[in-house]
Formats: sequence, structure tokens, C-alpha cells
Amino acid sequence: MNPKAIDTLTVDASQDNQDTEKNSKQLDGKWGSCSCSSDGRVLTCFKDHASDSDVLSAAGVDMSGDDPNLPCLTLRMWFIGIGFCIIGSGVNTLYTFRFPSVSLSQSAIQFLAYPVGKAWELVVPDWGVTVFGTRHSLNPCRFNHKENILIYILANLSYMTRLSADVLTEQRVFYGLEAGWGFELMITLATILFGFGFAGLARSLVVEPRELVWPGVLGNTALNAALHGGNSKQNVSSHAHTWRSTRYKFFLWTFAAGFIWYWFPDLIFPALGYFTWICWIAPKNAVVNQVFGMKSGMGLLPFTFDWSQISYIGSPLIVPTWVIFNILAAVVFWIWIITPALYYSNTWLSAYLPLQSNSIFDNTAKVYNVSRVINAKNGFTFDEAKFAAYSDIRLPVTYALNKSPSCIVAKANLSQRPYQVLIIPDDSHTAVAQLFWGAFAQSFFIPKPVLTEDNLSDQSGKVHIVTGGYAGIGKELSTILYQHNAVIYIAGRNEEKATTAMEEIKAQNPDSRGRLEFLSLDLSDLTTIKPALEKFSAREKRLDVLVNNAGVMMCSKDAKGKQGHELQLATNCLGPFLFTKGLVPILKETALASPPGSVRVIWASSITANLLSPAGGVKLGEDDAPQTSSSQSTNYGQSKAANNFYAAEFSRRHEADGILSLAFNPGNLATELCRHLGPVELLTAKMISHPSRLGAYTELYAGWSPDIKMEDGGMFVIPWGRRGNDILRNDLREAIEESETNEKSIPRRLWEWSDRETAQYA
Repeated sequence: MNPKAIDTLTVDASQDNQDTEKNSKQLDGKWGSCSCSSDGRVLTCFKDHASDSDVLSAAGVDMSGDDPNLPCLTLRMWFIGIGFCIIGSGVNTLYTFRFPSVSLSQSAIQFLAYPVGKAWELVVPDWGVTVFGTRHSLNPCRFNHKENILIYILANLSYMTRLSADVLTEQRVFYGLEAGWGFELMITLATILFGFGFAGLARSLVVEPRELVWPGVLGNTALNAALHGGNSKQNVSSHAHTWRSTRYKFFLWTFAAGFIWYWFPDLIFPALGYFTWICWIAPKNAVVNQVFGMKSGMGLLPFTFDWSQISYIGSPLIVPTWVIFNILAAVVFWIWIITPALYYSNTWLSAYLPLQSNSIFDNTAKVYNVSRVINAKNGFTFDEAKFAAYSDIRLPVTYALNKSPSCIVAKANLSQRPYQVLIIPDDSHTAVAQLFWGAFAQSFFIPKPVLTEDNLSDQSGKVHIVTGGYAGIGKELSTILYQHNAVIYIAGRNEEKATTAMEEIKAQNPDSRGRLEFLSLDLSDLTTIKPALEKFSAREKRLDVLVNNAGVMMCSKDAKGKQGHELQLATNCLGPFLFTKGLVPILKETALASPPGSVRVIWASSITANLLSPAGGVKLGEDDAPQTSSSQSTNYGQSKAANNFYAAEFSRRHEADGILSLAFNPGNLATELCRHLGPVELLTAKMISHPSRLGAYTELYAGWSPDIKMEDGGMFVIPWGRRGNDILRNDLREAIEESETNEKSIPRRLWEWSDRETAQYA
């Protein structure tokens, strides 16, 4: 109990024993338990404020009468507690590797500690020593409820050793890596102490406030009250109608009944556990089993007579009803609606895999052989070449839905993203909702593309530039445009790759009247921009759409552009800025002879502009230069937010010239842009990625949709061709709006700094 929740009252009971008894009875109802001193002269009563708790009253748990002088940190408690910790954690760790596994729960330890403690109380002599005025005895008093609950707490804290054991065992069995007992001991201690440290930091937030309620411990509290309540019927419940049986007897009867019934669903008639009678009618019908199956399906009729199934994720007896309905609503939404929608639409190729499984699979629907993608001679590291030669990872749809949020949250924590919610000048709940709704709307349940190769107008006579147009979505876009007879300049630094890509595109579209050209430039080297501009201007007299598609993501912290800028800033921002600025004259000329809004510049942004960029989108220093972070994810998010600002500022400056400027998020795509990601990040990205062609549809909508007008300048386009200004983060949207009137706005300052920084290379 929390000592702060206890008051004491001392009464002078010196008149006579009769008065003492009278005082005790009067105070006992108001103050909980009262006790007399050995000479009968002092009456001490204890009041526990927790006895007034509606939660404890509803649970039928009487917490009044707590005696703070009752021994609890006894030698008996330590001996029994440590003994059960060793036995329990050992048994659980050992049987983790067996199927079916056997485990000792913390509640089982709490229950088993009771007879052991009582036996200790009866058998062990009262031997002890006095240290600094305090007597420490092997058997100081009756085995009490405080000792019992402390043993439960010790067991609760010790059972997590198996987390490190899993890692160490997998290293040894699957990878042949012998780390040595010293490392194994240290990683186990580090894992536990790390958790203890977090628990200590959070104590003032989640433990000490008396108004907080943790329903999960009510069951153990009630068990403790039953074991140590004896045959007393007093204070069983605050309600008028109570059972006549004592807690202890009721517990014993319930325990006996549960013990007997357990054998029926577990051994005698296992079908009682998974009572899927519809599957019995059609055992070979795959769809019926997918819909109604309990173990590998959606469990549409979840009947069971097995308590272990009912309480699989926690006992429904100890949580409020609204929690149960909340869980049920989640099951209906995620398992009964989202899962079949994804599975039967073959999203992520999930229809080739089991509907529900905790295994990962390769592209032949066999369990993934992880040993084929690691390099055993190089510290069991991930081998990208082996991964490419073997297979990507395929996840069953329920497994993907289960693990994706965990990976995203873990990455967000490591990237220090939660602070954004605190510093955005908005209500915190609104900020959180907006942040995650923006990510959700751009990643899942995306409507069908509006503009595709099927309804794109003929592009004969039109000239377009696509930076990075020889790979990923750039190549897909170039293919679509070439199909419709456009002239496409594929701008990039790798002429060999570009030539190969152009040959493939031509071979796929032999009837096209279009033309493909290579334009050599390196966006990370500003000195290559001017020659590329001169070459293009010498060949062409018009430019209809410029697609600033190329970029880099999450590269090395030490990677720099040719002029010394952080590589993502150089490639994603400064290079496209200078290239676009140099093309303004020819864009203006084209706009004069073209329909309004048809001449466009589109800038590649990303979902990370919302999720990863700092407050304000771009953090500017005293000289207005973007400040780089030690986190490459932050730098990447900042570079993408900068492109939103470039798009808006270019539109403000050149709307009168008839040039339309937009930013776009192509979507979560499986492209070469992910090549710098680590294995975990790459796996996370692949789980939520889509084919590159869909990203090209986003670019197609931004650059060629007739639905976009001149007044839409600066707009943010999201997958696969939708208006996304409303889900842009508030501070980004406000910065763009502010730039219309404020010369000191971040977009204007960023533009002017970029202009100064690239002036010598123009």
C-alpha cells in the first residue's frame, strides 16, 4: 500500500477495559482496524483512504484495516520469493522452446506461495538476531498478505528474463553464434535494468497518483484477500446482498470446479475450445475455414467453452465493460472488415499466403529461410545481394497488420518524432490525430487512380523533363508518356542505366511516335546544371512539364554534395532549385502559347514532410541556411518539406507567367530510393509499399490532370492523384499561407537563401 494513503488515530483508553472495547467498536467502522496496546491503555486505529475507492468496492476487495507495522520484508518473504523466482523463470524459459509449452504464471506463484508460507509458519522455529535494534527472525509472525503480495511482485519482475533468452538462443541455434556467458549475463541484466530505469522514471506518473486505476491487479488483490481472509464474512462486499460463503471457501469451490472442467476442453473434448461447428460441416472448404476458423481464420462466430481462450488476452472479469466493447470493436474493424478487404483484393500478394499465421514467407509461399540472406562469415550481417537473389519477405495480412504499427512506433521513438506533437502550436489531441490521419490517408485504403495511361490525352508535340527518369517511378512515368507520343528528356547522372531504360521503353512501345533523350546532370553537383540547361535549350524550344522526381533518402551522415552541402539537401533541394530556375525562360515561352495551367513544374515531396520534418518544416539558421540534424531521417523530412515550400513559392512568383507549380507525395513505393535503409527499416518499408506504377499515377495527376487549375498553385497532391492540402501538417500549411504576405516567412527565406547559394552556378 502507498504509505501516503494511511492515517492513524490514537485514543486514550485509560478509563477501563469496557470503555476501551466500546471505543474500539465505535471507531472500527469509521477507521478500519483498531488495536489496543499491550497494557490496554492506548487504542490505535488505522484509516486507509483506498477503502473508499469505488473500484475496490465494485471488485469486492476490502482494503481497510491495513496495519503499517505488519512485518513484510522478512527473511521468509525473501527466501520464498527468490526461490519461486528461480523456479518460475527457469521453468518458463525452458518450456518456451517446447510445443505445447507449459508456463507458471505470476498468479500461480502467488497461489503456491500461500501453502509454502503457511508451512514455514508452522515448521520453522522463531530463530533470529537483533541488528541495530531491529530483530530479524526466520519466523517472526503468521504468514501475512503483505509477504504474499510481495512474493507475487518479485515473480512479476523476474519473469522477463526470457526476452533476452530468446535472442541468445536464436543466435546459437539458427546462426551458430556463441556469444559467451559473460555477454549473455550482461545483456540479460541490461535488458532488465533498462526496463527498471524506465519504470522508475515513470513512477510519479503511473504509480503515485491515487486517482489512477490499474484493473489488471484487481484479480491478484482479490486472490490475496481470499487467501488471507480466513473464515471471516465481514466486509465481503459493500452491497446488501452477499454470499454466505467466506471468500476462502468460495475460492476453494471455484478452484475445484475449474480444475475439473479444465480437462474437458483441453483433453477429453478439445472441440469445446474452438467451437467452430460451421467448419465441421465443410472441413475442406477454404473460404469457410478462412471466415469461421478460430485458429487460422477470422473466427466470425467466436464461441468457446474454454476459459483459457476467453482470457487469452486478459481476464474480462477485471476490466470495465467499455474496455471489452473497445476490444470487440477493434476485432470487428481490423479482423472482420480490413483483413478480408486486404486479403481478397490480394493486397501485398497476401492471397497466396495463409489468412492468419505468425510465420513469414518467401515468393514461393514457403516459410522464409532467413539463413539464406545473412553473411555468416561477416558477423551474421544482412546480405543485400543474397536477399535480392533469394526473395523479398511476404507477410500474411493479419501478421502485417499486427507488426506494421509496432515497427512504425519503434522507428518513431528512435527518431525522436513524438516531440513534434508537443511543439506544434495546436491542441495536443488534435495534433496527434492530424499527424496520424495524414499518414494513414496517404498510405492505406487509397482510392483508385484518377489519371492513368488509359485516359491520358495524346502528348504529341509536348516536351517533358523527368529527373531520375530511368528507374523507379521516374521510369514508369517516362514509359506512360512515351506511350502517348511525348518527347521525354530523362535527366540523370548514369548514362548507361538511362540508355538501358530507354531501350526497354522503346521495345515495349514499338508503335510510339514519341522520342526519348538523355540529359546528363548530377543534382548533387551544381556545376553540372548549367551545361545540362544549355544542352536542352539548344535542342528544344518548349517545355511543357518539368518533373523534379529524382532524390536520395536516408544516406550516410557523412555523405555530402559536391559543394559540401548535406547530400539530401543538395540532391533533393538545391539541385532541383537551380535546374528549375534555369528553365523558367523556356517555361514562360511555352506558357504563352499553351492553355492556362498546362505548363507545370512539380516537386517531389513525401509523407515524411508530415512525419519527420522539424517544427516549421525547415529549421533555418541565422543566415537562413537550413540547419542539418544528427538524424538523417529528420534531414530527409526537412528536404521534403522544403520542396513543399519551393512549390508554393514558385507558384507565388510565377503564377502571373502562366506556370503552375505543385508538390506531390508519390506514395509508399518499392523503389531504389530505399537502398540506403537498414534491414529493419527496409522490411518496414516493404510491408507497406506499393508498385512503382502507382507512384507514377500520382505524378501523372500532378503534372497532367485537367482538373487542376491555375488557382491550385502550390497544392499538395497525394496518392494516387488527390488533393492533399487538408492533411498537410498545420505548421507547414500555415507557413505556406503566411508566405503570401510575410517577407520573413520560412518559404520566402528558404527561397532567397537557395537563390544566393546557387547564384554562382547559374
